[in-house]
Amino acid sequence: MLLSLISVTVTLWVSQAHGQETTCDPPTIANGLYVPNETTYRLEDVVTYRCDSGFSPLSQGNKTRCTDGGWKPLPRCVLESCEFPEIKHGVLYREDVYRTHFPTAVGQWYYYTCDDYYVNPLTQLNWDRITCTPEGWSPTVPCLRKCVFNYLEHGYSPPDGQTYLQGQSASVTCHPDYSLPNRQTTMTCTENGWSPPPRCIKKKAPPRYNLFMIF
Repeated sequence: MLLSLISVTVTLWVSQAHGQETTCDPPTIANGLYVPNETTYRLEDVVTYRCDSGFSPLSQGNKTRCTDGGWKPLPRCVLESCEFPEIKHGVLYREDVYRTHFPTAVGQWYYYTCDDYYVNPLTQLNWDRITCTPEGWSPTVPCLRKCVFNYLEHGYSPPDGQTYLQGQSASVTCHPDYSLPNRQTTMTCTENGWSPPPRCIKKKAPPRYNLFMIF
């Protein structure tokens, strides 16, 4: 106990000798609360935190200490389990059988499949695994739209069908006197497909005005 007190005193003396005392900002703990709630904390100050229902501390115990390297151990609340995953544009494999397994423990994984034209964002396969992690289900968005760019009406098409994921854009080149709507030069892969559609339209001719000379 005496050695610990000497260590703290020396640390504070060294910090103050350099002109500034070491302090910590209030910790940010998602899905949790802590006490005491101060605007700033001095070296070796300790806070106690608790996690919301369904969450637990990342490390053993529920206390964290202000050190010269920040709060240690890292105050963090993680999921204890995951509820049934609602997969937009997809389904859990054998959902009728596995639904009774939820909530499920962190680390557990299941196979799932995506609807037509939707794929896993990393593998670009229409099936993969979804895993319960301390942060929730991974991948967060299991099924993204996959768009293929292989034909451009009244425009120059790519030599081979190129694929794009939801949120990505493709540059297009239309034939002379043609353009995408509003003279756009790119199409974006959206949840519902290409926007605008891969079709170049005839440009509208500028309006003509008749000039009358009044004598």
